[in-house]
Amino acid sequence: MREDRPSFTARWVAAMRGLAAFLPEPLRLTDDPYGLRFAGRLRALRGGAFVERWARRSTRFWLSSRLLRSIVYWQLRSRVVDDAVAAFLGEGGRQIVILGAGFDCRAWRLDTLAGRTVFEIDHGPTQAEKRAVMAGERPFARSVLVPWDFERRPLHGLAAELASHGHDASAPTMTILEGVSMFLSPEAMEATFEGVGGY
Repeated sequence: MREDRPSFTARWVAAMRGLAAFLPEPLRLTDDPYGLRFAGRLRALRGGAFVERWARRSTRFWLSSRLLRSIVYWQLRSRVVDDAVAAFLGEGGRQIVILGAGFDCRAWRLDTLAGRTVFEIDHGPTQAEKRAVMAGERPFARSVLVPWDFERRPLHGLAAELASHGHDASAPTMTILEGVSMFLSPEAMEATFEGVGGY
C-alpha cells in the first residue's frame, strides 16, 4: 500500500463485490450497489478502465473466465461477515468497529444497521476517496471514519480515539478484521489484537 494513495486491494475487493450483481441468481450471495463506484481507476483487465458500463457490456467474458472465481470468493467472504453482523445485531448489538475497512459500504448497504454506529478504521487516503465517492449517499448507520496507519500507529491508542468519536466502552462491540492480517507485520498484528482488547 502506498502511503499517499488509496489502497489498490480495497479497490479490487469493492469491484468484485459490485460485480456480484451480474452473477446468475443462484450464485448471488451479496448485494453491494456501491462496489463498482470505487473501480473507476482500476486498470487490471485488458489495460482499460474497469467501470460499471464495461462490466455490463462484458458480462459474458468474465462469467466464463477465472475472474468469476474471484467474484464468487469475495462475495462469499462478505456474506459470512454480513451474517455475523446480522447475528450480533439480533442480540442487541449497536456498535461495530471495522479494522481495515477499505471501501466496505456496510453502513450504507445493510438496512439492519439503522440506528447503530459503524466505526471504520483505515489508512487516510483510502478514507478520503471513500468520503468523496459516497458524498450525498445517506447511510443506514452512523458512519464514523477514523484514519489509522496500522504499521506506524499501534492500536493500543485506538480505545481513546474511538471514545473521542462517541464509542461507548460499556456497550458490546463487534470488531471486524476482514482481509487485513495478511498485509500486517507480525508486530502490527500483535498490536492489533492487543488494541482490540482495550475497547
